[in-house]
Amino acid sequence: MPKSIGIRVRNRAKALNLTQNDIATHLGVSRDFVARLYAGKKRGLSFEQLDALCHLLELDTNFLLGRNSTPNPLSDEELGDLLNEIGAIVSTKINKC
Repeated sequence: MPKSIGIRVRNRAKALNLTQNDIATHLGVSRDFVARLYAGKKRGLSFEQLDALCHLLELDTNFLLGRNSTPNPLSDEELGDLLNEIGAIVSTKINKC
Protein backbone atom coordinates (compact mmCIF):
# COMPACT_ATOMS: atom_id res chain seq x y z
CA MET A 1 0.00 0.00 0.00
CA PRO A 2 1.48 3.36 -0.96
CA LYS A 3 2.55 5.55 1.90
CA SER A 4 0.34 8.37 0.59
CA ILE A 5 -2.75 6.35 1.49
CA GLY A 6 -1.51 6.10 5.06
CA ILE A 7 -0.92 9.84 5.11
CA ARG A 8 -4.45 10.52 3.86
CA VAL A 9 -5.93 8.16 6.45
CA ARG A 10 -3.86 9.66 9.27
CA ASN A 11 -4.63 13.27 8.30
CA ARG A 12 -8.36 12.66 7.95
CA ALA A 13 -8.54 10.69 11.19
CA LYS A 14 -6.78 13.56 12.94
CA ALA A 15 -9.23 16.08 11.45
CA LEU A 16 -12.12 13.98 12.78
CA ASN A 17 -10.44 13.40 16.17
CA LEU A 18 -10.37 9.64 15.59
CA THR A 19 -7.73 7.50 17.23
CA GLN A 20 -6.09 4.40 15.82
CA ASN A 21 -8.20 2.45 18.33
CA ASP A 22 -11.38 4.09 16.99
CA ILE A 23 -10.51 3.05 13.46
CA ALA A 24 -9.48 -0.44 14.54
CA THR A 25 -12.76 -0.96 16.37
CA HIS A 26 -14.79 0.25 13.39
CA LEU A 27 -12.92 -2.04 10.98
CA GLY A 28 -12.77 -4.99 13.37
CA VAL A 29 -8.97 -5.13 13.24
CA SER A 30 -6.10 -4.60 15.67
CA ARG A 31 -4.58 -1.21 16.46
CA ASP A 32 -1.32 -2.60 15.03
CA PHE A 33 -3.13 -3.15 11.72
CA VAL A 34 -4.09 0.55 11.70
CA ALA A 35 -0.56 1.62 12.69
CA ARG A 36 0.81 -0.32 9.71
CA LEU A 37 -1.87 1.28 7.52
CA TYR A 38 -0.77 4.74 8.70
CA ALA A 39 2.84 3.86 7.85
CA GLY A 40 1.90 2.62 4.39
CA LYS A 41 3.07 -0.88 5.26
CA LYS A 42 -0.29 -2.66 5.36
CA ARG A 43 -1.12 -4.65 2.30
CA GLY A 44 -4.22 -6.67 1.56
CA LEU A 45 -6.92 -4.28 2.74
CA SER A 46 -10.18 -5.97 1.74
CA PHE A 47 -12.84 -4.17 -0.27
CA GLU A 48 -15.13 -4.29 2.78
CA GLN A 49 -12.44 -2.75 4.99
CA LEU A 50 -11.68 -0.06 2.41
CA ASP A 51 -15.37 0.76 2.08
CA ALA A 52 -15.83 0.88 5.88
CA LEU A 53 -12.72 3.05 6.26
CA CYS A 54 -13.91 5.53 3.63
CA HIS A 55 -17.34 5.65 5.26
CA LEU A 56 -15.84 6.26 8.70
CA LEU A 57 -13.47 8.94 7.41
CA GLU A 58 -16.17 10.46 5.17
CA LEU A 59 -13.86 10.17 2.17
CA ASP A 60 -14.35 9.22 -1.44
CA THR A 61 -12.63 5.92 -2.25
CA ASN A 62 -10.92 7.42 -5.29
CA PHE A 63 -9.37 10.14 -3.13
CA LEU A 64 -8.07 7.63 -0.62
CA LEU A 65 -6.54 5.56 -3.42
CA GLY A 66 -4.93 8.64 -4.96
CA ARG A 67 -7.08 8.64 -8.09
CA ASN A 68 -8.28 12.21 -7.55
CA SER A 69 -7.35 15.14 -5.36
CA THR A 70 -10.82 15.92 -4.02
CA PRO A 71 -11.72 14.19 -0.73
CA ASN A 72 -15.48 14.38 -1.26
CA PRO A 73 -16.51 15.27 -4.81
CA LEU A 74 -20.06 16.48 -5.29
CA SER A 75 -22.63 14.08 -6.66
CA ASP A 76 -24.45 15.07 -9.84
CA GLU A 77 -27.48 16.03 -7.75
CA GLU A 78 -25.41 18.16 -5.35
CA LEU A 79 -23.65 19.85 -8.26
CA GLY A 80 -27.00 20.61 -9.90
CA ASP A 81 -28.33 22.09 -6.66
CA LEU A 82 -25.21 24.23 -6.28
CA LEU A 83 -25.45 25.50 -9.86
CA ASN A 84 -29.14 26.36 -9.34
CA GLU A 85 -28.27 28.33 -6.19
CA ILE A 86 -25.50 30.20 -8.00
CA GLY A 87 -27.86 30.92 -10.88
CA ALA A 88 -30.45 32.34 -8.49
CA ILE A 89 -27.84 34.58 -6.82
CA VAL A 90 -26.54 35.83 -10.17
CA SER A 91 -30.08 36.47 -11.39
CA THR A 92 -30.87 38.45 -8.25
CA LYS A 93 -27.70 40.54 -8.65
CA ILE A 94 -28.47 41.23 -12.33
CA ASN A 95 -32.05 42.28 -11.52
CA LYS A 96 -30.77 44.79 -8.94
CA CYS A 97 -28.52 46.47 -11.49
